[in-house]
Amino acid sequence: MNPFLRQVALHYYSQEGLGEKIFVFPNRRSLAFFRKHLCDCAAEDKKTLLAPRFTTINDFFCTMTGASSSDRISLLLELYPVYSKLNPKAESLDDFIFWGDVLLSDFDDVDKYRVDARMLFANIADLKALKDDFEYADKTQLAAIEKLAKHFKTVPHTGNPRKDVKENFLQIWNILYPLYTGFREALKAKGMAYEGMVYRDLADRLEETPVTDVLKGAYPGAGGCVFVGLNALNECEKAVMKKLHNAGLAEFCWDYDGKFIRENMALFPSAFTPEIAAAKPKVHICSVPSATGQAKLLPGLLARVPEGERGLDFAVVLADETMLMPVLNSLPHCEGGVNVTMGYPMGASEWSSLMHDVLALQTHLRQKGGEWFFYHRNVHDIVSSAIVQALLSEEEKDKVKEIVQAAKYYIPQSDFGDGPVLNAIFRPVVKDLASASAAQTDALADYLLGATVTLASLLRGAPQADVLQLDFAQRYYCAVNRLRDLALPVLPRTWIHLLEQILAGISVPFEGEPLRGLQVMGPLETRALDFKHIVILGANEGVFPRISASASFVPAELRIAFGLPTYERQDAVWEYYFYRMIARAENVWMLYDSRTEGLKTGEESRYAKQLRYLYSDRFDIEESVAQTDVSGSDEVEEIPKTQEDIDFIRNKEFSASSLSKYITCPAQFYYAVIQNLEPEEEIKETLDPGTLGSVCHDTLEALYEGEEAMKSDKDFDKRDRKKKGFTRTVTKDYLQGWLKREADVKRKVLSLIRHKLKSVEVVGEDLVTADIIVRYVLRVIESDLKLMGSRASFNILGLEEPMNTVEIAGHKFYGYIDRIDSFDDGVVRVVDYKTGSDKPEVLSPTYNPAKVLDRKYKAALQFFIYDRLVEADKRFAGKEVRNAMYAMGSFFKEDVQSYPQDEDFNQKVEEALEALFADMENPDRGFARVEDKMGSPCAYCDFKAICGRTSKER
Repeated sequence: MNPFLRQVALHYYSQEGLGEKIFVFPNRRSLAFFRKHLCDCAAEDKKTLLAPRFTTINDFFCTMTGASSSDRISLLLELYPVYSKLNPKAESLDDFIFWGDVLLSDFDDVDKYRVDARMLFANIADLKALKDDFEYADKTQLAAIEKLAKHFKTVPHTGNPRKDVKENFLQIWNILYPLYTGFREALKAKGMAYEGMVYRDLADRLEETPVTDVLKGAYPGAGGCVFVGLNALNECEKAVMKKLHNAGLAEFCWDYDGKFIRENMALFPSAFTPEIAAAKPKVHICSVPSATGQAKLLPGLLARVPEGERGLDFAVVLADETMLMPVLNSLPHCEGGVNVTMGYPMGASEWSSLMHDVLALQTHLRQKGGEWFFYHRNVHDIVSSAIVQALLSEEEKDKVKEIVQAAKYYIPQSDFGDGPVLNAIFRPVVKDLASASAAQTDALADYLLGATVTLASLLRGAPQADVLQLDFAQRYYCAVNRLRDLALPVLPRTWIHLLEQILAGISVPFEGEPLRGLQVMGPLETRALDFKHIVILGANEGVFPRISASASFVPAELRIAFGLPTYERQDAVWEYYFYRMIARAENVWMLYDSRTEGLKTGEESRYAKQLRYLYSDRFDIEESVAQTDVSGSDEVEEIPKTQEDIDFIRNKEFSASSLSKYITCPAQFYYAVIQNLEPEEEIKETLDPGTLGSVCHDTLEALYEGEEAMKSDKDFDKRDRKKKGFTRTVTKDYLQGWLKREADVKRKVLSLIRHKLKSVEVVGEDLVTADIIVRYVLRVIESDLKLMGSRASFNILGLEEPMNTVEIAGHKFYGYIDRIDSFDDGVVRVVDYKTGSDKPEVLSPTYNPAKVLDRKYKAALQFFIYDRLVEADKRFAGKEVRNAMYAMGSFFKEDVQSYPQDEDFNQKVEEALEALFADMENPDRGFARVEDKMGSPCAYCDFKAICGRTSKER
């Protein structure tokens, strides 16, 4: 392989006047490689050179103008005052900042492509004046403006949202030209500029000033420029290069064929014709069902190339830069090391993650009774951080343990004590999210600076100080300090957004020699570079190339008509980058994530399809599917059964719930019942289905127990809820009274929700759920009143009644029944409240008994067991037992039915249970895992992490 930059070096290194030339590159990486190639050429000939000057295209423009681009935040803060003066209905700075970036991008494009801003930002309210003013506009431009004017024709305000949006757009559009000119003037007055402004100013200046004077003024002694490896040029670049070319001060080195290169060569002929690879590159397209799995394949790919070609000849290109750490962790020891040209981005660091959680902590504060509370998830994220874990004192670790065990939804500040780490972080600062106050943002900045100093000091004194995290802490401190100096009177969310913008551009460079070792880089860093072996990770559609339809105030028709860049141009640029990158390679591996979960489509990059279907004659294409096991689990289809397990089953007292686990998944039964494993208790964010059902049950139990139990401040869990033999007569007046006390029912429900969630308040969707629970409770009362008919009362014979064990199918069973009641002499009802998807028809005697042992119909099995428990109780001897399900799913459409028993049905169910227990006790049958497929219970299983199954539930 003969790299393009080496070819350029060979072409120029022996020419006279080399030291007077300025070589201009697309980026610093290509500049560094060219310098190496130039030195290598001289060393091979044992020749001493007077080195030329090297620069990037951006730095070249800045040096030629003597100006530099200001940072994005400073530009936004300069743009807003100009906008406010022009727009009497201007948004607040907070709202403006979130879309002011769009204006900056549009103005940057206007300048780089030398568009007539007055014509582009025409006042489309007056089409006649528009036509008079732009009689010299070309037909395409005028047609685009007329189309826009027709679409946004002014209309009186009608309250119609669609028309109001048009009016708002029109109002902003009609001030864009004065905003553009006013903004440029304001920047010039302060010696500031944005990149496009720098570019345009140079192009305009060369219309009046000889280019030789400008070049020699910026680069004394310069004899000319050589532009190397550029591709898609904007109009300012073309104008400047044309002036230099016409003056005999510029040469051009273009690489690889393509639309942009053909256009460039027509304007600026190439100094020489570079060689492309003689042999067909081999392209390996590999599907990998994991992002981490792609990184884990790297050692094997490295082993496939000669040892001497695992350094500068080998590049790992990260289409998805979040894969940097998995890649670094997967790479084996490489002779010469690994060079990460992109540096370690702040966003991927542990420090950034921790401080992001710290900011989230401040934006989720709650205050009640004069005390401040922190949201449990933010607390958990912070105390779980590796940095915090390493710095906590023993006393602080004890505090954290107590907090975790208490499992509170909101945690009071007083729980954290006064240890150095916890005290530095768990302090309320953002006390008013709706306040756009400089004092509050200053306080937030001081808080972050203080926390950074405390944590960094402890990190520095740790036995094994993490130097990388200390570097990030220092850069974080500087970023916060810089934003603090602006003293912005903005909302906390806006201030945090600005901080994140600053942090997004920060990375810590890795130490080492940049021109040695295996190269790890992003796609843009490959410009003008060539490698024998290239591995592209994350080669998925939407990632490579990345989907990025930039927001703009300029409609597509106008962008096309005025020659502004469009997304089609962006696609073409990325396509050029890809094909130029692989043009001289011998081996190219394109690895993509084939998973289709969540938002992932599992689709390969369009470039893989193009290679396969359009250019298969130019590349040798090989396709494969990698089977990676990143979990390391050795999955077997069943868990072996021991004699101890069988003995346990024979002596076990079963409940309907424990038996249902076996029916659902024998492996789940093994973990939950035989091994008695319990999942770690998680703090619930909102009411999940199980907790919703629990609140319904507890409310109804309290209501039917009596007035005292319904008091909202009653500590329900401490009552003797499982009292044997509880009875009570419930009168019609009592129930009718509660129908009139909906507010009291809701108070009880809210009290129970707070208790279940360990929260200081009920908010958001939980308030809606509370209303649903109240409706369900009131519906139960209405149903019971309807069943009472003309009776004055009915009898409660048990609430959450603990029943004595009974033998069924040769095994003991026990249970707690929601409610046992009696409306008619000689008839006992077994009542169960159902808040899920259970259907009452499973209780019908005509129901298919074979379905009772199906996990989808577990309610039928539950009632079968309850009936046997009631029949065995002496209190109900001689009574007819009926079943009633108060099912939320059908409750509001149908009346509650009481279903009688059927002996034949019961006999068949018992026989099915005997067969089930025989299978359970069979030593030759292990505890099988259910087949993992759509609809399987794996998705919600508490033991999926240790089982090894990966759910396909969508």
